[in-house]
Amino acid sequence: MPKILDRLVNQLRDKGMDKDRAFATATSQLQKNGILKKGSQELTDKGKKRNDMTAGERAKDRAAKRSGRKPSEYKYNPTTNLATLKDFIEVNDGVQLDESFISPNNGAKYGQVIFLVGGAASGKSSAIRNFIDNSSYKTLNPDDTKSLIVKAAQKGYPAFADMKDVDPNTPEGSAALHNYIWKTRINSKRSKLVTSDQTRSELPNLLFDRTFAFAGEFKKISQSLIRAGYQPKNIHVVYVFTDIDVALDRNRNRARTLPDDVIIKSARGSKQNFLDLFFARAKGAVANGDYFLIFKGGKDYIKVKSSGKRIDRVGDIAKKVIKILTR
Repeated sequence: MPKILDRLVNQLRDKGMDKDRAFATATSQLQKNGILKKGSQELTDKGKKRNDMTAGERAKDRAAKRSGRKPSEYKYNPTTNLATLKDFIEVNDGVQLDESFISPNNGAKYGQVIFLVGGAASGKSSAIRNFIDNSSYKTLNPDDTKSLIVKAAQKGYPAFADMKDVDPNTPEGSAALHNYIWKTRINSKRSKLVTSDQTRSELPNLLFDRTFAFAGEFKKISQSLIRAGYQPKNIHVVYVFTDIDVALDRNRNRARTLPDDVIIKSARGSKQNFLDLFFARAKGAVANGDYFLIFKGGKDYIKVKSSGKRIDRVGDIAKKVIKILTR
């Protein structure tokens, strides 16, 4: 077995994966990244080069590729095996995996909730693909709700008659759907249907993919989850922070666009609400799980709180959060 495969298998096992799953995941991802030849454990030329790197060279190289920076901008800490920007930001060690980065409670199959927070066009969908192991999660996404509304309206359901001629791919149509969902609270009703299923013997894993830009959202949703039986320590938060200018540019270059003011308001609202939650200013909100912050255009992330632990609001982590969100 190549050294690089063996290392990755051990890293995944240290994260709680069983041996067979760790081996299969490591092999698949190394093949996908061009380190191993497809369908085998044989190293490619790229893999041979990487296999011969020192631990420090690998950590710097991985960090640079994920951030778009140069390896020389990083320093290596052999104690933690982390590549750290000479500025301050830690970049997690590891081959770029599609899964197992953010996987609460070692990939628990039941009873976990992830609040995926971030303004419209912040890159939440990319965050799910690149950082979050959502294979066992039911995702509740406003975009899916919009598609269901349009389909129902086109089929002539009276309840959605107002949306019959709405084109979701125009700024006006997208805004109309956005406002309709907010006024009717359809997303909240979908959430209740999922969490109130009394036939389940276990609580399903849920991923709330939404902006959380409105006051009281964290409180309302988290308290409904607690009533359904979820534990505060199992309600986790992932905040995708993106500069407003970047979000505006992304929005203008995608098929389904929103008005600029919606992008701006959602970005500001989600940021403020995350900060209120992080610094315990969100009265009544219950979320005491792991907290992660994804930043730099979705290229880097840091863990800023561990499940069941209190946040040191004047410590180094809090200072990092403020520095990232105000730079």
